[in-house]
Amino acid sequence: MVKYFLDYARRCKACQFHANFIHQPPEILHPIVASWTFDAWGLDVVGSLPKSYGGHLYILAETDYFYKWDKVVSLKEVKKENVVNFIRVNIIYHSGIPRYILTEKAFNKTLCNLLKKVVSNSKRD
Repeated sequence: MVKYFLDYARRCKACQFHANFIHQPPEILHPIVASWTFDAWGLDVVGSLPKSYGGHLYILAETDYFYKWDKVVSLKEVKKENVVNFIRVNIIYHSGIPRYILTEKAFNKTLCNLLKKVVSNSKRD
């Protein structure tokens, strides 16, 4: 009988709409504040998504935290060449070297290693 009522409540739209929700985040939110334009950038990979007509499965997104300006590109696969080229063309060549590039934890290690390789291979001071 309990199972019946649980199933009924899960299917009932009114029950789901008026249910008690926790309206507070689990942790205190710390907004990212950029001091000036192109100071801090956010970079994230979204995917794997359903395959598009062009065969793309991933989205690489960047955000300027001062202007809240976004740019995205779709990728067939996430390779270091694609990510580094995206950073060069859309961030560095467009607005200079940012002070911060913020990513999620797993992607952050990969990005840091890629940028170290690119900087060491470019042989510029």
